[in-house]
Amino acid sequence: MTALLHAIRKKLAAADILSKSRPGRSDFTSFEERGGLTLPLLFHEYVSELNGMGDGKCDDLLISFYPLSRITIQDLDMGWSLTIGDYCIGTHIFCLRIQKEGRERGVVASDATHEKVLASTFEEFLMLYISKPFALTQISEHNGGSSPKRVGEF
Repeated sequence: MTALLHAIRKKLAAADILSKSRPGRSDFTSFEERGGLTLPLLFHEYVSELNGMGDGKCDDLLISFYPLSRITIQDLDMGWSLTIGDYCIGTHIFCLRIQKEGRERGVVASDATHEKVLASTFEEFLMLYISKPFALTQISEHNGGSSPKRVGEF
């Protein structure tokens, strides 16, 4: 396990919100086949080792990371968008974008009208969660974020 994943595990375990379930090989195979995609290596390791937060759990900032069983896949022209978590019970969602060849395109926050790129990689997203978690709660100009784009406007 990487130092970053260890730090995430420690934070979630200390708050007693770490998922107790771990997906097996067949769960990953089924998920990837259903979506017709290959999960990026670090994201696969993150889900294998941590699997998000327990069902219905969130941290003290109301950020929630989903277990594999709750992650949804949206097929886009240029790849896929995986809904991997949310803020404040769906005020906005966190989506990992993956290109057709399996490379990451970053993590965005979306409120269904606007979206904002939070990180260029999943690793950067996790580092942001550890070092500046409040940044994940801000997606619009009026509440401290940078200028958001309309959904699909990349």
